[in-house]
Amino acid sequence: MSEESDPRLYHAHVARNREPILEVLRRVLPPRGLVLEVASGSGEHAAYFAKRLPTLLWQPTDPDHRALASIAGHRTAADAPNLLSPLWLDAMSEQWPVAARHGFSLRKTIPMPANNLSVIFERGP
Repeated sequence: MSEESDPRLYHAHVARNREPILEVLRRVLPPRGLVLEVASGSGEHAAYFAKRLPTLLWQPTDPDHRALASIAGHRTAADAPNLLSPLWLDAMSEQWPVAARHGFSLRKTIPMPANNLSVIFERGP
């Protein structure tokens, strides 16, 4: 990929918060399964986590087309077979009670650096 055609975006906060987020993911995620990452942004986290959690399928999403291109670029560079192609999803337009209709329940909300939260939903048996 030439620098001119490289769609990848980079954000300084990703390097600062990826390890604390990875710690949470290792504690709460099952050994195998599908992770839906809502609002993946640049895709840096998706690529980082997919490489470090190779037994999980990682599904990045975002509503922004520039972000989707960036996610796809990071996916190519990461060469992680468990990192799926990004999907368009506008989480702001979704009604979160829809989670319950599909068997998901809020398991935990964990405070993270920089006023962020890890919100963990889990689908029951």
